[in-house]
Amino acid sequence: MLKKTKFFGFAFLIFINFLFAEKQTFSVESFIITANKEHKKYLEETFVKVNDRIDIFMRKTGRYPDYTIKVIVSGTKEEYKNYLTELKLIPEYSSAFFNQKTKKIYLAPLESYKDQAELVKVIHHEFIHYYVALYFPDAPLWFHEGMAVYFSEGLSFFRISALTSKRILGRDITINKIKSYPANKDILDYYYSLSAYAVQELYNKHTENFFKFWDNAPGKFNTVFLKTYMETPGDFSQRIEKSMDRRLPWFLLSFFIGAGSIVYPLLFLFAHLKKIYKNKNIQKNWEKEEVFKQNLIVSRKKLK
Repeated sequence: MLKKTKFFGFAFLIFINFLFAEKQTFSVESFIITANKEHKKYLEETFVKVNDRIDIFMRKTGRYPDYTIKVIVSGTKEEYKNYLTELKLIPEYSSAFFNQKTKKIYLAPLESYKDQAELVKVIHHEFIHYYVALYFPDAPLWFHEGMAVYFSEGLSFFRISALTSKRILGRDITINKIKSYPANKDILDYYYSLSAYAVQELYNKHTENFFKFWDNAPGKFNTVFLKTYMETPGDFSQRIEKSMDRRLPWFLLSFFIGAGSIVYPLLFLFAHLKKIYKNKNIQKNWEKEEVFKQNLIVSRKKLK
């Protein structure tokens, strides 16, 4: 009887500990998520949206692997930094990363993301890193980042700006030469944009070969690339450089359109505020005139 009492007491303590634990592990389809338990509902909604984006992405490669991937959501900034330190990683100026050794996605605290849409995009970006590593463990950095940035719609105005300015100032960076993340933020943004542009070329201009490339996977990246495109990644890198020189006017146009999309609303807001200020001044002057007229009438009556 005493043994049974001890057993149930121990089981009860485990249950209570689990119930009130800060972290909780749960699953959403193929994702196994560990996070603070108060975030469970929000994350379940988030990962449903992530899965929708992943379905669309997989249609663009034609490969639908069975997978299970773990996601660790940091409760604090300190916890996130500890993961980076423990795994000896550079944060990439990012709020998330995929580690190829542990096969896990690590996210910064949820307050690091401005809204759910940004969080969905970030998780999708990191999932693509996992997806690429699944088929090509030796894939070069440019292909990893190019796939992740392009297919998670991360080619922002600021990255196009970096791409444009660096092309104008000189082309001292090629996708095939950089093997690790640049420490300089501007160069990193340029590299992201350049890599995304390279993948865009592979996908848009050679769509049939892009599907063949994934059909030939898994395998050694360079071997599969050469077999599919009949050129080495190094040759492709040089071709991309020439292609970008021809496309520079388009990048400049994109830059000015993007700049306009930011400046024009500000100009409109400024004009609107100026109009409000002007109308208020007109109103004040009119009120002053009315007061003056009333005072004048009163003064005349007194004189009579």
